[in-house]
Amino acid sequence: MKRMLRIAAGIALVASITGCELLFSGKNLFAGLDGPDMDELKKATGSDLIDLLNESKGGESGGFGDTFLEKVKTEGSGPAIVANLALIYASGSTASPTSQAEAANLAADLLLGTTETGDVVNSIVGAVIGETNIAPETILSSVLQGTTAATNSTEFYQFMDNMIMVSDAYQNIGDSYTTNGELVPIDLADGQTAAVSIIFSTLVDIVDITAFDASYPGMTTLTDDQKKSVVLFDEVISPMLNGDTADLTTAFGTGTAAETAFDNLMPVDSVPDDPDDPATIGLQIDPADSSFSALMFYSGASTLIEMIDQ
Repeated sequence: MKRMLRIAAGIALVASITGCELLFSGKNLFAGLDGPDMDELKKATGSDLIDLLNESKGGESGGFGDTFLEKVKTEGSGPAIVANLALIYASGSTASPTSQAEAANLAADLLLGTTETGDVVNSIVGAVIGETNIAPETILSSVLQGTTAATNSTEFYQFMDNMIMVSDAYQNIGDSYTTNGELVPIDLADGQTAAVSIIFSTLVDIVDITAFDASYPGMTTLTDDQKKSVVLFDEVISPMLNGDTADLTTAFGTGTAAETAFDNLMPVDSVPDDPDDPATIGLQIDPADSSFSALMFYSGASTLIEMIDQ
C-alpha cells in the first residue's frame, strides 16, 4: 500500500507545515446561516437546488455553516438532498459539466458535514503526524478508533455507504477535470478529502466476495459494496483495531492486491528534473492521466505527492 502511505504522509506534511487544520472541518469553523426551509430543500432539484444550497453556505471559508449542517442532521434531510444532487451529476445527466461538478462538490461537502465520514477524514492527520514508520494498520486503526464505524460490520458498511458516495462525488469532479480543466474551484482541503474517500472506496472495490453468501448466510440481501465492506471489516479493520494481523489474502484474494490497486490509482510520470540532463529523474502528475490525478493536480496536493513519491 505504498501509494496510500505516500498520500497519507503528504496530508500530514501539509498539516505540519501550515500549523493549522486543512481538512474538511477546517472549512466549517464559522457558524453559518440557518438556510432555507428543509422541506423546500428536499423538494428542490436541478439548478434550483444548487442555488438554494449555495445560499445556505456560511462562513469565510465558503463551506456549509455549523448551524445549517446541524439542522440538516436533526431533521434527517441529508439523504434526500444528496440523492437529488446525485441526479444532477449521474451518468447520462443533461446538466452542464459545470453544474455537474458543482452538484458533486455540494454533495461531498454535505455528506462530510452530516455523517461520520468527515470525522474520519480529519483523523487521518492525527494518525500519521509524528509517526516515523507509517504502517497501513496504524493509519486505518487510528482513523476509525472511537467511531461507530469501528463497533461492528453493520455500522462499518453503513459508514462505507456514505464514504463511497463522497468518493463517487469527487471522482465525478475529477472525471470532468480530465477533459474540461478546473470547472469549479477545488482547494487543498478538497484534495485531501478526495484522497481519503477514494482510498477507502478503492479498498472496498478490490475485496473478494466470491465466498460471501456461504460465509455470511444471514446477510445475503446486502449490496455487493456492503458485502465487501463486511469482509473488509472482519478480515482487515477489526483485527487491526484489536492489535491482531490482518488477513489480506482472505480479504483481497492476494496479499499484494491492495498495493497494486493503489499503484494503479494515480499514475506518476518520470520526467527529467533538468531537461539538459536526462539522468536527473523527477516525478510529475498529469491531470489527464486519471480522475484521481486531476483532483490531486488541481487541488495542489500533487506537488506534495511528487516530493515524497521517490
